[in-house]
Amino acid sequence: MNQGYTVKKIEVGKKKVFVTLDNDERFSLSYNGYTDHPLYEGKVLSDEEYHSLKVLEEEDRFINLATHYVLKEAHTIYQTKIYLIKKGADAPMSNRIVKRLEESGYLDDKAYAESYAYELGSLRMYGKYRILIDLKEKGIDESIIAALSFNEEEELQKACAYARLVNRKYASSIDIKKKQKMIYSLRERGFDDEIAKEATRLELTPMDPELEQSKLVEEMKRAFIRYGHKASGYELKQKVLVYLARKGYPYENIKVAIEEYNDEDQ
Repeated sequence: MNQGYTVKKIEVGKKKVFVTLDNDERFSLSYNGYTDHPLYEGKVLSDEEYHSLKVLEEEDRFINLATHYVLKEAHTIYQTKIYLIKKGADAPMSNRIVKRLEESGYLDDKAYAESYAYELGSLRMYGKYRILIDLKEKGIDESIIAALSFNEEEELQKACAYARLVNRKYASSIDIKKKQKMIYSLRERGFDDEIAKEATRLELTPMDPELEQSKLVEEMKRAFIRYGHKASGYELKQKVLVYLARKGYPYENIKVAIEEYNDEDQ
């Protein structure tokens, strides 16, 4: 219980109102907080008013932190609540502050979800499932997530755009490896299997058959040297065949190359 503290002085600053009590305790309040409470010099505060003043000052501090947090970069309601709790606010205060920020237009999960889906999808070429997972992790309500629409043709266009990048990155890989890399990369980026496969089909640039066979022969020769120290004859051929098959070369092409290589040695 307080000892009947009296408001000794009220100073209006550029951004805050400062209230000093007769025990020299000083409170820093926002304009809104100050006008919401009937304070004047000489007023004796009740226990409830004194406690309310302390809570109000603390809440104003957290409101200021939260406002800077959401203005610096867009955040969801859930993220803002977590931020405030980490800064020391309790759950009820965090909820009150977030509610005020919503009412003021600083927080809008629906607008956030739509903007995030556009940025991650259209600008950064991510697929539907990656976007939905991200939004769920950011605490967006299921009803908002369910309301988002993803046009299948647009999903394919995004997938093709990213597939072209992967195709160029693995230009020197043989076709089957390149295809595997493209499909895997598209799935990882959040596209479903059908779109990943279709985009790969449309954008994969086949390697020239002669160049691919030349690469096969080069790798085969290195494999014979590599395994030739520990194996020979049929066992050596099998080790080389398995090695090349794992690399993605067609089985028939490997057999032909091995037979020709052995004919040359003989």
